Amino acid sequence: MTQTHSQRGWVGAIPTSIGCNSGRRSADRFTTLAGVSGESDEYSPEPDEEQFAELDRELQEARARVAEAPVETVITNHAVGLYELAAIHLSASPPDLESSALAIDAFACLIEGLSGRLGEESSTLEAALANIRMAFVQVKQMTSAQTDSE
Repeated sequence: MTQTHSQRGWVGAIPTSIGCNSGRRSADRFTTLAGVSGESDEYSPEPDEEQFAELDRELQEARARVAEAPVETVITNHAVGLYELAAIHLSASPPDLESSALAIDAFACLIEGLSGRLGEESSTLEAALANIRMAFVQVKQMTSAQTDSE
């Protein structure tokens, strides 16, 4: 197992923040996905200048694609991710009610906080919020009933 390190703004070889393209060219800008958990079974050699240049080109292309996408679409995609996160925690065995509640609250903050501003998908997202809240209540009641019967 190798020692991993973490530098804010990078996960693996993928920059995750705007400030990552600062011209600094050193391996400390990188971490592995395993660095998130603190474990790694693979050795990652230090990237060379050509690899850094390729990563910078890819980053610029990715930023251009994001800039071309309607902001409503990007936000909707993030909101759906929060909905899915809540559903995953609700469907776990046993359900993780605390984590699902947090994801539902985050989803609600986006949907209710941006009410009417997410374009065509607003009504679908509002319905999804109502459904995931209802599912949460049902799972919580089932969990309580199971705990009471034991």
